[in-house]
Amino acid sequence: EGGVAFIGHEKNENYKTYGRKYLVTLEQFLDVTAQENSCDEIEADLEEVIQKGYIHFGAGWYSRMVYLGEEEGYPMVTFTCNLNMHEQDLNPPPATYLITIAKGLSQIGLTCGEAVKYFAQTPGIAGRMTEDKIEQMISIFF
Repeated sequence: EGGVAFIGHEKNENYKTYGRKYLVTLEQFLDVTAQENSCDEIEADLEEVIQKGYIHFGAGWYSRMVYLGEEEGYPMVTFTCNLNMHEQDLNPPPATYLITIAKGLSQIGLTCGEAVKYFAQTPGIAGRMTEDKIEQMISIFF
């Protein structure tokens, strides 16, 4: 019904990405990654991800692991699409997906206005949804 959320592969000062952090074991992270890629198992070398900054594995939508840095002695790693987002025709997300993300943004302390501005500037949404429309969809969480 619409687009999904990915992060770019390279740091870009023009865009901000909010997220939630969870302290999990490597095995738990690989299990979630496998589930999101509709496969039974993912094998990855965390040290390689840290050294290279990312690795590509498999053929699923979320087939790139990206090292985001370290906090309190723990590596921060996520997974995203392996495709170059600058070369893709991005679509706005369906309401249900946008609402799910808005719920997470409210839980990390963003106001409704901040979330609306964030969404309105996001590639795939920018120019395709008005701020009023976004606010109508997400205001339930703020």
